[in-house]
Formats: sequence, C-alpha cells, structure tokens
Amino acid sequence: MGELRDRMEAGLALKGYAEVTRSECLRCARQLAARYRRPPAELGAEDVRHYLLHLAHDIGYGPANLKMHIAALKFLYNVTLLLPGVVERLPGFPGRSYGVYLEASCWADRAAGQSTYAVVTVVV
Repeated sequence: MGELRDRMEAGLALKGYAEVTRSECLRCARQLAARYRRPPAELGAEDVRHYLLHLAHDIGYGPANLKMHIAALKFLYNVTLLLPGVVERLPGFPGRSYGVYLEASCWADRAAGQSTYAVVTVVV
C-alpha cells in the first residue's frame, strides 16, 4: 500500500487536514487492506459494507470510531482512488441527528405595516 498511502497522505495534506486526522485516515485505510489482504482498489462496495459491520458488531466500535472509518473510506475511494461507486451507498455518520433549518424570508404586509417571520424546522 506504499504508493497508495503516499497519494492518500498527499491528498489529505492538500485538503488541509491536521496531522492527527491524516494519520487516523491512513490507519483506517491500512486496517481495511489488512482485513482483506488485498489492495482497497480491488474491494467492492459489499466488502466495505461488511468491513464496517465487522467493526460495529464484532469489534464493538462506537459511533465516533465508525464516523472516522466512514470518513476515511469515503476519502480513500472518492478522492484517492477515484472510485466513488464503492462508497456512494455508505451510511451517513452514525450517532447524531441531522437537522436542516430553513428560515423563510420576511414578508411585509405593507397595508397593515407589519412584518411576519416564519421559521420552519425540517429534521431528516
């Protein structure tokens, strides 16, 4: 994984990731390759999915560790290997709810001289 490791490290550095984050991403990629004893480019979407299930169920990784692995694998396949199809169906980051907050613009009832604001919250 020497050349691939160097390419991934360079990509992470160009994106401005901190040294600790870079080393963790490289560790995650190295563990994936070690688990299957094959280069990540030879692995498919099901292999990556089974690997994440192995981390969650067999090893007992919590949401923070899974989040790191998912982010690292998405970077590996999307940016380093240019194979986005492998990770396009990976789950979002576990352990947190995402909310999308939309604030409707103000409209004025000029006749009444009033302004009305509406805040709409959509949780996905």
